[in-house]
Amino acid sequence: NTKKTFYIAIYSTLKKNNTAPSILEKYKARMDALNKQVGDKAKDQELSPAEQTKYLEWPQILEVYEKIRLAVNDPQSYQDYLIISLYVLMPPVRLDYAEMKVVTIPPKNPTSNYLVWPLGATKPYFVFTEYKTAKTYGVSQSNPLPQELCDIIRTWRALVDDEYLLIGGNSDGLPMKASELGQRIIRIFEKYSGKSIGVNILRHSYESWVRRNEMTFRESAEIARQMMHSETMSQLYRRIT
Repeated sequence: NTKKTFYIAIYSTLKKNNTAPSILEKYKARMDALNKQVGDKAKDQELSPAEQTKYLEWPQILEVYEKIRLAVNDPQSYQDYLIISLYVLMPPVRLDYAEMKVVTIPPKNPTSNYLVWPLGATKPYFVFTEYKTAKTYGVSQSNPLPQELCDIIRTWRALVDDEYLLIGGNSDGLPMKASELGQRIIRIFEKYSGKSIGVNILRHSYESWVRRNEMTFRESAEIARQMMHSETMSQLYRRIT
């Protein structure tokens, strides 16, 4: 990946300086060769022994999700349903929903990630300002939320009217922190699938499923954008079962 970035930088500089086409083709060939190496490596990402004990393919994840939906019977189980909905109905990000605020108007100087829940007809969307690769990619705005997720959040907001999207398990009224969110996801999947599935497995499973068929560069880049990592990393997330 470092070599690829190096060659891209050289190629861009030479192109701006109107370098001879023969030299440009030389560097373009090297970039294409590196892209192929990355692609070949991605295809060879078999499950490790540790992953095999807790891995589910995406259709199986959806089956577990349906069990979670059918088990809702109180506010706590509904929040469990909401949490997994965030990772199933949208391309799964990391633990970036922790301490997420709900606002009607985007703040000028945000101090956390937030969900924009407009009062008008505009579709809600997420804005991530604090996440693992934020220094590289900057503020990331999600696509508009699907209607199903909007309905789930609306019902949750009617049950718990709070400035934060997710509420911590303690009785102190504080928002759910990343460590608690990560453990909560694992416990939910242990309960309904018997497997200790966390965010990392969800991301690998999703990437493996959506990339099971060939896709255009634009489609691939869009998935990487929504999951807030590089397109190269997105390819390497694929797993062979």
